[in-house]
Amino acid sequence: TPLVFFLIALVTTWPLARVATTQLAADLGDPAFNCWVLAWTSGQMIAALGGDFGALANFWNGNIFHPEPLTLAYSEHLFAESLQILPIQAATGNILLSYNLLFIASFALSGWAAYLLVRDLTGERWAAYLGGLAFAYAPYRLGQFSHLQILTSYWMPLALFGLHRYFVTRRTRALAGGSVALLMQNLSCGYYMLFFVPFAA
Repeated sequence: TPLVFFLIALVTTWPLARVATTQLAADLGDPAFNCWVLAWTSGQMIAALGGDFGALANFWNGNIFHPEPLTLAYSEHLFAESLQILPIQAATGNILLSYNLLFIASFALSGWAAYLLVRDLTGERWAAYLGGLAFAYAPYRLGQFSHLQILTSYWMPLALFGLHRYFVTRRTRALAGGSVALLMQNLSCGYYMLFFVPFAA
């Protein structure tokens, strides 16, 4: 099932996959800024993994607005997205590739996550496929191509899926999964942290 949503995402975002290493999805406004954010946050993580633990202490001190400190805190930090692309960024150093993979994956993962939730609620695979497509390609999301943090909405259905499984089965593993998904959603987008947490509660 994830493969189906991935193939649909490749088709619907085509020709992005063909030029993923050299061109940027959407426009050169917020996507270019988000590339800088991803490069900074993943760069600090990579440096820390390489033994430079001072990089974590400087995580919020982005190299903009000198000499002001804590400049990364002025905007989204895309911490969860940086974790997701960390291996790609470490291996290639190509922030355009990393960004574009996150962009494409946002559609595939949103579809697959909503599929899991709808299948769990209804027991119907076809309803789940339709629900996944409806969520992944909702007009609200399609109007946000320039805002990767808004496109990173797949943690919401995963959080609801985990919480629902917990209340049905009382398995702590499901509760842990739902809680991690909720945390990852909060670390992906400040807007969703404000909008979704009360809904999840």
